[in-house]
Amino acid sequence: MADLIRVLLADDHPVMRSGISHLLEMEPDITVVGEVGDRQILEEVCLDVRPDVILLDLLMPGPPALQVIRQLRARCPTVRLLIFSGYENYIDVQDLVRAGVSGFVHKDERPQMVVQAVRTAYSGGTVFSGPVARRLHGVPAHDPLTERERQVLQHLARGLTNDGIAMQLSVTERTVRYHLGNIYNKLGVGSRAEAIAWAVRHGLDEQGFADLSDPTG
Repeated sequence: MADLIRVLLADDHPVMRSGISHLLEMEPDITVVGEVGDRQILEEVCLDVRPDVILLDLLMPGPPALQVIRQLRARCPTVRLLIFSGYENYIDVQDLVRAGVSGFVHKDERPQMVVQAVRTAYSGGTVFSGPVARRLHGVPAHDPLTERERQVLQHLARGLTNDGIAMQLSVTERTVRYHLGNIYNKLGVGSRAEAIAWAVRHGLDEQGFADLSDPTG
């Protein structure tokens, strides 16, 4: 049996924590290893329970969110930080990306989208709810990509890792990295999250997560 995805919930609303905990514990590959209602103790708990993913609300008691995120990235470098909040306007999304978060899931998303986001973050992918992704800037007005590059970007926007994209396209992981380098250069972006933002601008699925549509379809 594969290792369980260990999740730490950080939200100051007990009812919300209880609901998300119940949702995640119903999944066979996920377990909730802790709950925190105050950012002041989040780092301490992270070091204690060693989660794979932290589901972090932005509006909680304690130090500023960006300060806590940077501290967690320094002290718990392997953990994936997934923002789970209903306030996407509270903080600059670009600052969150630069601080190293793996995504931002809006609390209005359907429950299974939260589960999907946890798995995506754990696997090394990056995922943003539609309203948040649209706020990421640096998007050109035209599509400069080749058909293969669009395919790579489509799978990237769906949360696949480089290895996952390689399997889908029957190419090597090195080839995927080559295409990603070209994509970043053509789009003028410097991260997976910014590339996903471009994908969102050019085709958003009905569920609110990035999904690049076939431009010829």
